[in-house]
Amino acid sequence: DNTGSSSETACDSYEWDGVTYAVSGAYINTYTNVAGCDSVHTLNLTINSSNTGTSSASACDSYDWDGTTYTTSGAYSNTYTNAAGCDSVHTLNLTIHDVMASISQSGDELSAMTNPPGLNVDWYNIQNEDGNTRIWLMQEDASTFNPTFDCSYFIVVNHEGCTDTSEVYSYGASAARIGSFITSPNPTNGLVEVKF
Repeated sequence: DNTGSSSETACDSYEWDGVTYAVSGAYINTYTNVAGCDSVHTLNLTINSSNTGTSSASACDSYDWDGTTYTTSGAYSNTYTNAAGCDSVHTLNLTIHDVMASISQSGDELSAMTNPPGLNVDWYNIQNEDGNTRIWLMQEDASTFNPTFDCSYFIVVNHEGCTDTSEVYSYGASAARIGSFITSPNPTNGLVEVKF
């Protein structure tokens, strides 16, 4: 008879002679050696566990996680090595809020174009005089605005903790009232007259 032993460390499970072990311990197998006698082998096995984790996050427009920038909502996973030397898989459930604002005009009315659609906004007037920029809040929490004078406007939308500011929109009340215009002569290869 002879005996032997070995030690092994594995993550989650270990296969020895066709048997899968998932728990740490001392396991014994008996073989027949070349002389026809029993050969007893002891395996001292240490099983370390992998682990998983989940977290949730929400962000405006984009989110940075472990050096990667995400711009779309979804579930993302990264694999790390835990203190036992086994895999640690972490899943991030990410919600991206994409908020956008712009202004459109129909006649004398300005409308807020938002993403997501249908949000109310704050309307601001912006003027530059003598090198000074002045901004006034004209209307709060509204989807449309009827300006009373020619000026530049912008809107600010807030949704799910995210904010977006539109480009500056130049409103001309006179231009809004133009119903049609006539050009003459038509065709031309010189000067053109335009009548409103």
